[in-house]
Amino acid sequence: MGRPGTGGGTGRDNRLFVNAVLYRVRTGISWRDLP
Repeated sequence: MGRPGTGGGTGRDNRLFVNAVLYRVRTGISWRDLP
């Protein structure tokens, strides 16, 4: 997946972002308080 012509690592970056969003939704903290 990812955009054509880009290097590897987009899947890992997307997973980190999704985990951050899910963590924020579960805990109800603001974005600036994310570790």
